[in-house]
Amino acid sequence: MIVALTEFEALCGFKSTKQIRNLLESMLDPTDVSDGLRTLVNHWLELFVAEDGLRKLFVDIVSRRGNLDGVTAELTQQANLSAQFELAARLNILYPGDPGVVLALLMNHVWLSPGEALFLPAGNIHAYLSGLGVEIMAASDNVLRGGLTPKHIDVAELERVLVFAETEIELVKTRELAKGLVELETPVDDFILYRAELSGGVVLADLNIPGATIVLCTAGEIALSNSIEERVVLKRGEAAFMGADAKKFSLAGSGTAFLATSSMN
Repeated sequence: MIVALTEFEALCGFKSTKQIRNLLESMLDPTDVSDGLRTLVNHWLELFVAEDGLRKLFVDIVSRRGNLDGVTAELTQQANLSAQFELAARLNILYPGDPGVVLALLMNHVWLSPGEALFLPAGNIHAYLSGLGVEIMAASDNVLRGGLTPKHIDVAELERVLVFAETEIELVKTRELAKGLVELETPVDDFILYRAELSGGVVLADLNIPGATIVLCTAGEIALSNSIEERVVLKRGEAAFMGADAKKFSLAGSGTAFLATSSMN
């Protein structure tokens, strides 16, 4: 899950079948499309309309690493046609010829305002493009690169773990626990994330925290104390570890803090 601290730009999951097909067909709209690009896009269309087409299309694109310079350059000349090609043009400046430039066109382009959060399920392809945010994730040893990088891409492993299906974008809802304190609700029990916002007041809470907690101050200055008489003052960018025995805590000051813990369920 990612929680935006500033305006935040991301790519998250695949678009719908209709959107991707329309996108591929739109690549052929310009009258000056080269024969090479026309042949390649028609090949991609044939792959996409076949059974398990999104998987086949994805693997074909990412497997062409090192052979897409001319393709991405020509596609980004269509930047004046729509915002999605404008995004590709921006990415191609940073990663010329990278398969991720093309893959980005297949993905949902998302903007988050400060305070908004997006949950990313396992197997979800995503990329953070700009902005600052707080990210929390389950324990994992299979974070894989899929593009927009000079580093190695394990195509076979990507194909094995990715979910090749449309992703519907829904912002994370919050549940108020006390004045100034909310829980960001997620459909998994791997972790729990709380956000506390103070304006010179005190937030008191008696949470059933199942494990140790990390507290991160993202704005202002926050004084943290707990039921086992631990106390610390955090400034922006500072974090503290709170033991599993400290189930009751208080926060005072002016600012914003996030509390992250794991679930024992």
